[in-house]
Amino acid sequence: MKVTINLLPSNKKEEIRVQQLAGMVFEIGFSAVAAIAVFVIFLFSCLFIIDMQEKIITEETIQLEKVNVYGEVRKTYDLVDEYYKNTGQLEKGLSDQVSQVLILEKVNGLIPENLFLEEISIMEGKILIKGFSSSRDSLIEFRDKLEGDEQFDSVEAPISNFTASENINFTFTIGIKK
Repeated sequence: MKVTINLLPSNKKEEIRVQQLAGMVFEIGFSAVAAIAVFVIFLFSCLFIIDMQEKIITEETIQLEKVNVYGEVRKTYDLVDEYYKNTGQLEKGLSDQVSQVLILEKVNGLIPENLFLEEISIMEGKILIKGFSSSRDSLIEFRDKLEGDEQFDSVEAPISNFTASENINFTFTIGIKK
């Protein structure tokens, strides 16, 4: 067991403690200043590198413009962009046509005997059907099938469709579910 005895007076002990604290503060301050200096040097080097890269890119762009390669690349880019726009429009048109064909097949599958369609118009979200039915029962059966189908939202028909019992010219407006 080692025993140490400090025989210094208290004012001397305080002076030594203050000197030690001052040395520690000095070391921390010096370290902070050094870290900030390194960071500033790093930022200036990044700024210098970015400036060099900007000059190189500007010079290369000027050279490309002189030999008209830049213009050709730009034209090609514009053509490709236009192609993709046209492709998107074509794709949308084809998908609309496919959905219209499916709707027509669905309506065709619901037509009972003695009922004939004369005109079908498909607009945004609605179908207009005009036709002829030899009997009111066939017309009611067709309306019920349309109303019962899950693809159609609503079936609207003027009351005049159902006033006659035979040889009926009819019109339906059908809402399409989205």
